[in-house]
Amino acid sequence: MELIISVALLTAVIMIADVTLAIQGNFPKIVRITIAAATYVAVLGSILKVLGRFPAPPPRLPLWPFLAAGLAGGLVSGLVRSDVDLSVAMTSSVLTPALLGTVHWVALQRWGWLRQRIAGRSSSGGQRS
Repeated sequence: MELIISVALLTAVIMIADVTLAIQGNFPKIVRITIAAATYVAVLGSILKVLGRFPAPPPRLPLWPFLAAGLAGGLVSGLVRSDVDLSVAMTSSVLTPALLGTVHWVALQRWGWLRQRIAGRSSSGGQRS
């Protein structure tokens, strides 16, 4: 369930970025970011589905599918540019998995711990024992 919620949050962030870019009139960037994010989500979901871990809890999710999805999203982002530059595509392919894939995976791993801490504080009335 956490994975689905995190993808929904990612979608919301992309939508906010798209609206901001639309206000600026930067439509090529809207297309590039939206297609890259859709690629990330599609590749991640496909890999996890093939592994039989799509509905798995976060501790059972390996890091490499997130990195592979980030690689695909970064590559698409680099190639969909109006001025395709191989060095930009390669840089994007390296940085996107390092940033997006890793941060997404770490956030999923730590979400349960954070949720327990929040629930623990609210059940104790916000006081430490």
